[in-house]
Amino acid sequence: MLNAALADIGQNALLYALIGAGFYYASKSSRHLALAAAICFVDGPYLTRALFYYLGVFASLIISVIVCGLVGVAYRRASWQLQRMGMGSSQLLVLGIALVSLNEQVLVLWFGPTSITLLSENQGNNSLAASLSTSWGFLGTSALAIIAFVWLTSRTVLRRILAALWENPTGLRLLGVNAMAVETWVCGAGFSLVAFAGNLWSLSARVKPSMTLDIAVTSTVIVMASLALPRIRYVYLIAAAVFASCRITTQFVFQNDWSYSSGLLLALLIVAIGNRGRYAEETRS
Repeated sequence: MLNAALADIGQNALLYALIGAGFYYASKSSRHLALAAAICFVDGPYLTRALFYYLGVFASLIISVIVCGLVGVAYRRASWQLQRMGMGSSQLLVLGIALVSLNEQVLVLWFGPTSITLLSENQGNNSLAASLSTSWGFLGTSALAIIAFVWLTSRTVLRRILAALWENPTGLRLLGVNAMAVETWVCGAGFSLVAFAGNLWSLSARVKPSMTLDIAVTSTVIVMASLALPRIRYVYLIAAAVFASCRITTQFVFQNDWSYSSGLLLALLIVAIGNRGRYAEETRS
């Protein structure tokens, strides 16, 4: 039982790391908490399932990830226009909650409230997809995806562009770089990463429309950690591992779903640590 709990912690930690990374970059590039990115975790697998019989699982997966990325691009442009019209971050947050709720209702209306998986009994003829659906396949694929993402954002020219975009977008424009276009495509990449996480998860587990709110809560906690502890590199990866550990441990001990309670407790801890750090810096100064 302990080995199963450790395996669940590892799988959930890597899953939350993928979701957190996508949500973090979508929110940073949108200049507000982009709750709408959570819909791609569920929409991606449903789109893949709809295209599966025509294109196969991998072609459908790639198309669904690209489509979700384009949704992120459209969301960034629409939110930018709303911000120009005077809509603040709190109003955009309410709009994101409304989009999450509307998306859930549309999925229920179209596909029904039942959960789906990409590898059901009559679809298990793809040996490579079946191998990815195992615990080790999921762990290896998600770990490789996180390593590749971290390498792109820390070891390539993209790191400098993103750093300049967060710190001094005006200076980036003076260098001839279209900061708005970079922000738009970074937001799209964040949405795509969330969709990839959902597709990968649905190979070995089931997804359903009501999971969108759960993903939104998880992502919000991870982004809060990133904003409260900005000096820690890749803090969203650490927060994902801590959140997964808290959630699986509470389920293992209390035999109940404590996902929202774990998220709330971790959010309070993050806020306390962040406020303590700011108080210490003010005291030293």
